[in-house]
Amino acid sequence: MENEIYETIATVDPITKFTKNTILRITSKCFTLQSMQGSHGETYLNSFEGTALAISFRDDNGHHTTGSATIVGPGVAISAKHVIEEWLDDITQSDTAIVGQGVSKIGLELWNIEKVTLLDSTDLAILSIKRCSELPDNLEIYTTHITTRTPAIGDKVLLTGFSADRRTATAHDPLGINVTLRLCHGEVVEVWHKGRDRIMLPGPSFAVNCPAFGGMSGGAVFDHHGHLTGIVSSSMEGDEIAYVSHIWPALVTKFEPTWPRISNSTYLLSMGAKKCVRIHRPDAFTPDIKEGQFAITYTPWS
Repeated sequence: MENEIYETIATVDPITKFTKNTILRITSKCFTLQSMQGSHGETYLNSFEGTALAISFRDDNGHHTTGSATIVGPGVAISAKHVIEEWLDDITQSDTAIVGQGVSKIGLELWNIEKVTLLDSTDLAILSIKRCSELPDNLEIYTTHITTRTPAIGDKVLLTGFSADRRTATAHDPLGINVTLRLCHGEVVEVWHKGRDRIMLPGPSFAVNCPAFGGMSGGAVFDHHGHLTGIVSSSMEGDEIAYVSHIWPALVTKFEPTWPRISNSTYLLSMGAKKCVRIHRPDAFTPDIKEGQFAITYTPWS
């Protein structure tokens, strides 16, 4: 595949330029293997309409691209917790910044990661993101369409994510990154509703009989309908198995949105279609009272 070169100018939040009646369009999309150009290997950087993000950390030493994420709602992305944890001390103790870079049909799109919510007992992180590059003329941005469905053994799934060809750019070229958007696909071979182990896959997860390349951690995993079902967690070197964290715990974890405007803590499940978070079968969750405390119970379905 030929080299693709995209450039953009980092700006302040473009929404600050909106007039009172300006409408921002949020469109959720499904992504299936059949719609991709490529299978195992690589695809065009804009194949996911800007919803696929390369996650980079900027500090005095340069620009370090270490993982991936996927946009699931306006100003909200989900990644793998271990991608963020590696840099957590640097983020809290220094001037290290986290940036998400996506590519759509209009070109390179930049997002500042304003807040990070790490989930307990699963390899997921919710990222509150703010746009820091210009919006397209039609003011439309895309998100992925989530499903609460747990894939069954034998189901075909599509794994995506960015692999950095040059993991660290120099401080003299802090915005230069060189990445490949990877595609892998295979069948689900094992499912763990309550986690496989206490360290690598402590939460709901499943295994797929295909490898995941370095840097794909945090990338989206789509079912055969093109719905977002999980996040790439890990793949052992030399092993033809990729491990995926199911998406559902992120839907019922409280976080703080920061864009298009700052709002009170909420859940992706509560945001729903009214706030442009498309979730297939939200009825998989039911309210419950456990030991006098309000809780939300998930019922797996396939």
